[in-house]
Amino acid sequence: TNQSAERFGYILELAIRFGKILIVRNVNSIEPPLLSLFFTRIHSRFNKRMVQVGNKLIDLHDDFKLILVTQNERINLGAELQAHFMNLMFTTTVAGLTDVLTARWVLAKDPEVEKKRVDLLQEEGKLMKEKRNLQNKLLQELSSSSGDILKNEPLLNTLNSIKASASSIEQSLGEFVGIRDQLMEHYDRRKELCRVASKFYMGIKRFYSINVAKFTSIFLTVIDNEK
Repeated sequence: TNQSAERFGYILELAIRFGKILIVRNVNSIEPPLLSLFFTRIHSRFNKRMVQVGNKLIDLHDDFKLILVTQNERINLGAELQAHFMNLMFTTTVAGLTDVLTARWVLAKDPEVEKKRVDLLQEEGKLMKEKRNLQNKLLQELSSSSGDILKNEPLLNTLNSIKASASSIEQSLGEFVGIRDQLMEHYDRRKELCRVASKFYMGIKRFYSINVAKFTSIFLTVIDNEK
């Protein structure tokens, strides 16, 4: 949500009362009723902690968390208000923005390629999980066995089954590598221009207040108009 939302005060009250994590986006200043939250004292009544928001006293849940998000790198809240916050800086890098622009470009021009890439990653993840499960099963079977392993026919059958499944998974993963390399060609041939655009953004953001989302939108518009 954001501070200009029609029912922001009500949303804030619910988050405080029921111990929710409230994420407030597009923060450029702290406004009422949020502002009062930082300067009000905590009241104790009947073994309850309460805070005043606007003209209401609200139960303060121990799990309540407030996260403020801003894209304004030059935001100035003042020393007194700033003392209430723990700042986490998410810095845009050339490498990170290059990957974002490349992925968005491919998605705009070749949406099927991006879908195949995501599907491939999901399938790889499933196979890797199956592989780990087989490894755990193998260790469990060996640790719970007794006597001469070579004479334990049920155990040997299980081990052979695990080996066959593991070999099949390894073969599938090997095939995925080739498919992934083919898909990545669509990204690789676009990456250099995206890297140049990312460096350009890093240069102009020192002089102009432009966020990554806006720059990405402009970049995609230019690409879309490409002849």
